[in-house]
Amino acid sequence: MDLVPKLGFCATVHYIWWERNRRLFENKVRTHDQIIEAIRLDVAIKCAAFPISAVHSPRNQFLADNWGIRVDWKVITQKTCAWFRPPTHMAVLHCDGSLTADRASYGGIIRDDAGVAIMAYAGKGDINSVLSMELFAILKGVTFCIQRNLLRVSIRSDSKLAVDILNGAMDCPWSMQILMDRIATLLQQLQRKEIKHVWRELNQPADFIAAMDTGDGEAIFNPLDFPQDLVELVKNDSDGKVFLRTLSH
Repeated sequence: MDLVPKLGFCATVHYIWWERNRRLFENKVRTHDQIIEAIRLDVAIKCAAFPISAVHSPRNQFLADNWGIRVDWKVITQKTCAWFRPPTHMAVLHCDGSLTADRASYGGIIRDDAGVAIMAYAGKGDINSVLSMELFAILKGVTFCIQRNLLRVSIRSDSKLAVDILNGAMDCPWSMQILMDRIATLLQQLQRKEIKHVWRELNQPADFIAAMDTGDGEAIFNPLDFPQDLVELVKNDSDGKVFLRTLSH
């Protein structure tokens, strides 16, 4: 619906200028109401050319009514979510990739089945692709799990695309096939695995770690060295803190 005021502004400028030219060069005059109706009709026709969906609100209802626009109203619902434990004796690997204007990075945290942190890792990437960083975070995390003889792992990421690729639900882009093959080779070494998509609210510790500036190298963090903000995020998960997630459909 944010497009409607912009279309209205453009149409207003156009029809005012058109009316100016009609009066100067054609000696024709339209009433105030006729000009307004022409502007409204112009916007309505443009909006009818593509489907418009929006969250129902007094502002959006006002725009729809006054401009004569048909809107597919979205329904807003809220769902609760909280960190959930994996099957008994499985470690949990939370991964995340980060891409900003000047830095690509990855990070993750490994926890036991009660949510207690075992270690965390973060590093700078050299590929300017969010998906690449998400997959590389998983690659590094699985590598650390194997090194620590954690061979039953619940892998979790807030990147649905990365999870779908690893689960075979989507094809891997050719540019990342080598990275995907490396991950697949490591996954074969695990005795048991599950790869799950989680909402960002349930991936906050990994998101925090991936955003940490580790310079040009990779950093490994033991729980005793965690920043206080990270300690609190991990504790929130372990304590079963409930988050609200707003969904529209």
